[in-house]
Amino acid sequence: MFNWLVFPGLLAQESKTNGTSLFFIGAKVNYGYLIPHHTEIWALTNNFYRSAEFSIWKQTNGKKGWQYHYRYPRIGLTYRYTDFGTTKYLGHMNAVYPWMNFPLVSNENFFFDFKIGLGVAYFSKKFDRLENYKNLAIGSNWNAAVNFQLQTRWKINHQTWMNAGFSMFHASNGTTRTPNFGVNEPALFAGIDIKLNDEKIDYVKPQHIIRQKGKVHFRMMASQATKQVERDYKNHYRVVVGSADFSIFYNNFNRIYLGCDAILDESVRVILGRKENRIYSDEEIMKYAVVLGHEWVFSNLSLFGAFGYYVKTIDKSDGLVYNKIGLNYAVFKYLVLNLTLKTYYARADYLSVGVGIIL
Repeated sequence: MFNWLVFPGLLAQESKTNGTSLFFIGAKVNYGYLIPHHTEIWALTNNFYRSAEFSIWKQTNGKKGWQYHYRYPRIGLTYRYTDFGTTKYLGHMNAVYPWMNFPLVSNENFFFDFKIGLGVAYFSKKFDRLENYKNLAIGSNWNAAVNFQLQTRWKINHQTWMNAGFSMFHASNGTTRTPNFGVNEPALFAGIDIKLNDEKIDYVKPQHIIRQKGKVHFRMMASQATKQVERDYKNHYRVVVGSADFSIFYNNFNRIYLGCDAILDESVRVILGRKENRIYSDEEIMKYAVVLGHEWVFSNLSLFGAFGYYVKTIDKSDGLVYNKIGLNYAVFKYLVLNLTLKTYYARADYLSVGVGIIL
């Protein structure tokens, strides 16, 4: 059944693999450019440029149920360096992010997989009203980093694999500091992975897998963030979010959910006040939305992505549709911690932290 997923003949009930044989090191070179999602981005760089990556990663072999279900993903940590070509406004970037890579097609000598990484990025240069006023993309040195990749890997010998593919890298600070257009970099890449030893990896099928298919849960969450608005670089505005949703597992480790968001964003008063010169009450600036999302569950940790649609809002300056991506971590059976990045297309709105209960 699993011969099309893993190396033929290697599926075993108990792994005899030495721990060090699961680890690899790798290096990549990316060749990309900045998407000019705002006209001001054109001023930052006018060239294609290179980014270098160095990674250490582990091949899962099925000791846990979710590893078997997700076709033995890889888990790793990457350091990324970018100088953005000839630009003098962005300086250089150092980023570190953990990631997970999910095989889509695989056999003994070839993989095609999808990777997602979430971490932090440090920019050597940020916006300054006097010395770096053209850099409207990055308003703070520290930023959140998100990386997606579609990758092919092919085997050269027992310890060496080559890889190539397409990546999308995003960095922004969630509007904790403005300006914050963020950077969005599509790129082509090529690289090499080297196994730390030549011992064979035994892929196993767990004897016990948690059965969750069909289970329904109700979740409530309270989150908070702070943000700035354009042309107001001193003040911070509070964002409070109340969320509720129903979810159902359509298999043992994936679920979809339908819910709602109630958002109090105090920056709306400033944005609308510039047009109408009036003060709005909390009730008037409340935003209400329906949310449809998908969640990938890995034991206590889960990754989610969702679309939201405002059914009631006085502020329509960014449109009615938004996106969310983030992490949930179950501290106890009923207690959940949350980190969410909310965006409109390629622009981050805010980065929130929250706590909730799940029943």
